[in-house]
This record gives sequence, structure tokens and C-alpha cells, in this order.
Amino acid sequence: MSSVRAIFLSDVHLGTRACQAERLLDFLREHESDYLYLLGDIVDFWAMKRSVQWAPSHNTVVQKVLRRARHGCQVIFIPGNHDEALREHAGIAFGDNGNFSTCPGVFDANHNGGTPFTGPSLWDSDPAVYAQPIFGGLGSHIDMLHVTPNSQGIAHEKANVYWVVDGFNGDIVRHDFMNDHGPGNDYHGDAIIRRYADFTITKDPNDHIVSHCVLDKHTGWL
Repeated sequence: MSSVRAIFLSDVHLGTRACQAERLLDFLREHESDYLYLLGDIVDFWAMKRSVQWAPSHNTVVQKVLRRARHGCQVIFIPGNHDEALREHAGIAFGDNGNFSTCPGVFDANHNGGTPFTGPSLWDSDPAVYAQPIFGGLGSHIDMLHVTPNSQGIAHEKANVYWVVDGFNGDIVRHDFMNDHGPGNDYHGDAIIRRYADFTITKDPNDHIVSHCVLDKHTGWL
């Protein structure tokens, strides 16, 4: 197996009959990397609205990406047009347990001009759960916290623990979702949140540059 610094993937179109998941898996088995860039149309939500063609090999691709993230590979995801449903998130980090977390980058998740009420959301990577319209008005998220408005950068530590850049308060915040509440539910009372306010990070007021963060799991440095 060869090892390279970075791998760039695009137009995989998971969820469609045309997806060449087996060839991609063959490639990934032969090449390791420090960074894995997913550059658009990795999942084809457009096609899946008409017909879902999700083969077992598509699950294997998702699990291989998550496995690489667990073992220290930095996975960077930039949505395209066929997976534009993920564009509303200003940051995304893959966990080591089949979950991933996103930052919406907004001040108020309710969009009613009220007080700050937003932060990272936790999702299940299972395509039978994520973005499926079967869980009622609360949607398919499996947990959500609301104390880091304008959150942008996010990095995974372990289990359901994620570090977030609070763009409104200028702090770094460690979120431990603990046990998720599952899709369609809304209990958010068991999280452990620690805010680091000894220094300030200034959010770009024009949102041209996202305040991202990366956790080096070998050294523990954020």
C-alpha cells in the first residue's frame, strides 16, 4: 500500500446505480493519506429523491471514510450541487462511532430574530436515518446543542465529543453530547460543555473565511 499526503475525490454519486463504489474501494485499499478531500457530489441526493440505489458497497465507502477519520486522517468535505443539502452547514466533522457533527454558522436556529439559539448538531451517517422525512417536525438529527451561535469550525475528539469555534462569543468550546436522543426527539439536557475563554478568536464579519479547527489526535493539540 502506498502512502501520500492527500487524496482528492469528487463526483462519487453514492446512492445511484452509476456509482463505481467498488473501483473506489479498490483505490482506497491501495492508497493511504494524511488528508482526504471530498470535493462535491459524494452523495447524490438529487437522484435519491427519485430512486435510492444504495448498494452494500456504498455503505462500505462511508464506513471506510469514517474509519480513516478515526485513525487520524483529516477528512475535509466541500458539498457540490448534488449534495447541496449539506451546504447549510458551515463545518462538518466525522466521528469514530458512525456519527458526524455539523455547525450551522447562524445566530438563531429558529430564524425568528430572537436570542442566540444554535450550535452543533449530531447526525447518524446511516442513509436510512440521515435527512429522511419520517421523523416528524424535529427532523433526523440525533442531538443538538444551543450555546455557540455563529459556530463555524468543528473538530472531532472521540465518541460524541466535538470542539467548536463559537463565532459570536469568540471562544473555543468543547461539546460532549454524551448519549444522543435519537432521531425525532429533542432532549438536550445531558451534555457536558466546557468553554475556553482565555483568548479570543475573531470571526470574519463577511464570512469569506471560515474559522475552522483541526485536532491532532496524536498530540492532543487543537
